[in-house]
Amino acid sequence: MNKVIFFILTAAAFVFSSCSSMPKDEKTQLVNSEKAQSALQLERGNNEYRWNNYESALTLYHKALESASMVDWQEGIIRSLIQISRTLDQMGRIQEAQSYLNASRELLPGTESRELSVLVLNRESEGFLYQKNYDHALTKINEAVSAGKDLETKESGETWRIKAAILKKMGRYQEAMTAIENAIVIDEKGFFLAELASDYYIKGSLLSVMDHFESSVEFMEKALEKDKFIENSAGIAMDLFGLARIYDKNGQNELASLYYKRLYLLYHYANDGTVPESLLENWEFRSDSTEFHSILRE
Repeated sequence: MNKVIFFILTAAAFVFSSCSSMPKDEKTQLVNSEKAQSALQLERGNNEYRWNNYESALTLYHKALESASMVDWQEGIIRSLIQISRTLDQMGRIQEAQSYLNASRELLPGTESRELSVLVLNRESEGFLYQKNYDHALTKINEAVSAGKDLETKESGETWRIKAAILKKMGRYQEAMTAIENAIVIDEKGFFLAELASDYYIKGSLLSVMDHFESSVEFMEKALEKDKFIENSAGIAMDLFGLARIYDKNGQNELASLYYKRLYLLYHYANDGTVPESLLENWEFRSDSTEFHSILRE
């Protein structure tokens, strides 16, 4: 038996046996409490993940898995396993990531949820994308497209977003544009604002690669608008960096510098004040902003 599956079953069995004497109302309250706790830990983990704080994200995802397992909340278990797998992949722990992905797949038959089936297929495709195995990634994401046919959920929007990313890596920009337009349709209709911001970001990035400067700025600004509306600091950081890069590419150094400064401020006051060294090394404003830096050191 898969070690991850064994852990889940053991944890669930312990809780069910230890709570068998509880009054019915208390059992229901415990289930609802643990589900809420799992959902909260998942969201907290997602926030850490967006900032690339993978160690802390992993800790939170494991807590989400524990709470979901204690009350046999299958959706929470599978979503936790998927996020653990995704995070481990980002950390270069590929074999462990595959184990958690396999565990999520093994639990699918008991859910009868198309959304979760699509989510697992998305993660499989994403894994191949991280490994730069684009052909396998494309094959798997096309399976997700078929599995999610007629779905209008966050998972189906994610499918098209991943497909766009794969096609972009393969240099098939027009097909990537079609894919991201499909994501936009789903996310606009569902009012999925965080996902829609990601769609606009990807479209802006694609337009930049295709040398459509004005349109690329337009959609990157749309992404920024949506991320500001939901106060998604990690998303805002990506959008500001995207705009800075686009202006850099088009030789508009003053505008690029402006967006880099705004990005520096965001990093300085968010995410524990950590500004990535890789960004600092390339930011144009380092040499022309003595006053700017002195203010931030106060």
